[in-house]
Amino acid sequence: MAASWLELSAIATTILIFGLYYILSLPYKTIIDPRNRHRQSHAHLPDLLQAPHKPHHQPRILLVTAHPDDECMFFGPSLTALGHAGIKVDILCFSTGNHAGLGTTRRAELTRACTLLHIQTITCLDNPHLQDGAPWCPHRIATLLATHIGLHRCTAILSFDGHGVSGHHNHRALYHGVKLHVADTGVPAFALVSVPLWRKYIAHVDVCLLPAGAIAFVASPEHVRLAVRAMKEHRSQMVWFRWLYVWLSRYMVVNQFVRIGGGDGVVRRRALFSTLQQCGTVRHRMTGDASSTPS
Repeated sequence: MAASWLELSAIATTILIFGLYYILSLPYKTIIDPRNRHRQSHAHLPDLLQAPHKPHHQPRILLVTAHPDDECMFFGPSLTALGHAGIKVDILCFSTGNHAGLGTTRRAELTRACTLLHIQTITCLDNPHLQDGAPWCPHRIATLLATHIGLHRCTAILSFDGHGVSGHHNHRALYHGVKLHVADTGVPAFALVSVPLWRKYIAHVDVCLLPAGAIAFVASPEHVRLAVRAMKEHRSQMVWFRWLYVWLSRYMVVNQFVRIGGGDGVVRRRALFSTLQQCGTVRHRMTGDASSTPS
């Protein structure tokens, strides 16, 4: 009798879990329905990426990443959607990911992945001051950004927010560098929103947690498969836990953005102070007086 009760409990629990999973998946199923394809970009992000004061100018988006594989691990929904819409995307990767001595391999993997994603302009830097894992100076990042954007005439930037999704300090430094560039030039820039750990690994279920009016891309199953294929080109990085990431991460399905410099509220002044300290821009110790922090 006890065994039968255990079996019934197991069956009931299984039904409950699958029922809950199905219900939470309904928003995603609604968005990817062919009749609702236009909703894959909740806020029509391509319309927000026009060149300033040039409403009819063809947008050219610059994706700013820290390491080869960032483009697939974190920005797959954006790249596949923008590519499908015929919007040109460039990638500026600030390092070769040479932390384990695989820089040459990883640079080649980045090229192969971008070929699958139909991205033709790829710049992978190997600057001695911007090595994988070392502290990066936001001012140096901003200077290199200005050079690249001036050369390629990019009209907008996509990159990480102040937490960098995974908390990696290279990701976070990019945010501060982009923010400095935006302050100088006013170029439109959007930061990929970091979410709490429990939301990172619920895949497409996270769609039901998107706020109303979010600037977001939601990938169709076809686009998810394309991003996974591109990620698999980064063979040197495909250890067991990255396979789990690929199949469970919401960043393979959903990209939500906030405008940088538009009251995004992603990074507090203390975080910016800490980052600037790393490159020697700020040398004095911060006190409780807000006037001692950089603006």
